[in-house]
Amino acid sequence: ADTAGRPAGSITLTSAGTLTTTTLTASGSHGNGADQPGGQAGAINVTSTGGNVRVGAISAIGGNALAGNANGGNGGSVSLDAGGATPTITHQTVTTTGGNRIGSGTAGAGGNISVADASLLSAATTITARGGNAGAGTGGHVTFGDTVDSSGANRTLAVNTNGITTFTGAVGGTFALTSLATDAPGSVRVG
Repeated sequence: ADTAGRPAGSITLTSAGTLTTTTLTASGSHGNGADQPGGQAGAINVTSTGGNVRVGAISAIGGNALAGNANGGNGGSVSLDAGGATPTITHQTVTTTGGNRIGSGTAGAGGNISVADASLLSAATTITARGGNAGAGTGGHVTFGDTVDSSGANRTLAVNTNGITTFTGAVGGTFALTSLATDAPGSVRVG
């Protein structure tokens, strides 16, 4: 039977001390059959009130519509927030793209991404919050609330969204990045 894509549940991790986790996924499933929308992605919130946060890859992707006329699911929001005297968030790739529409449906919106504190890139990192259908849907906003630095050699950062990317603090001021790239459909705010 034809069924709509299933929505993903939300993920909330909270700790009073250092919080470390591997891959986190809260993605919607694809629609199954004609005129069935993609599922909505869930929100992912990782918070430490008294220590640093270290996460692996994060995905909160909206499901695709596959046949007929149907909407793509929206990407989920991602919030990373550390605590303590000098809070640091070590992370890598984060993806919150909206699902693709089919026919006369609406492309899913990309989810917003917030990295509240000093950011350390643990690998070559791509942050993607693009709307579905390669940016036809509304893009999510990406906000780095503090500095962005490399945690080692050869770290790159690419931010892909047709929303707004905001760098509040210095980028590569303490540990330089090999490269920083943003894509043309979005806009960038610095400072």
